[in-house]
Amino acid sequence: MTRKMSLRDVTPEDCRDLWVWRNNPRVRKNSFNSQEVKFEEHQAWFQRVMGDKNVKIYIAEYDGGPKLGQIRFDQKDDVLININLNPDFLGQGLGSQLIAASTALFLQQHSGIKTIKAMIIDENEVSKKAFQKAGYRLIKNDLQDGRKVCIFSFEGGV
Repeated sequence: MTRKMSLRDVTPEDCRDLWVWRNNPRVRKNSFNSQEVKFEEHQAWFQRVMGDKNVKIYIAEYDGGPKLGQIRFDQKDDVLININLNPDFLGQGLGSQLIAASTALFLQQHSGIKTIKAMIIDENEVSKKAFQKAGYRLIKNDLQDGRKVCIFSFEGGV
């Protein structure tokens, strides 16, 4: 039986899970900031983004089951997508599904937006493949804080 995945808006009750996922060593290895984050710092960040109309966070979960991860969209000059899976689900091929589903939902809810970008550390082959499988394409290689990064773009709109 295939389990149905759904997306919902993040709630205050998700704060601790996002912190635990963010601090997982496998996740930190592929993050721009690989340092562990203290819970107090995370809570302050979480409160700030919860009140920011330019940030949208979805939680992916199986219906009636565990949380799979979070997908965040930051609207500045560009819209940037960031995904962080629950470490219990790393390596199961869920990333591309979550990226595709959340991208479609975000574009549906924000009809004026046509392009979403992802910035991925060059060594993070798993994320690069997940974004490509979800319909994003590599548009350029760049440097960010001295690290090689790949910029991917999704051109769409509903």
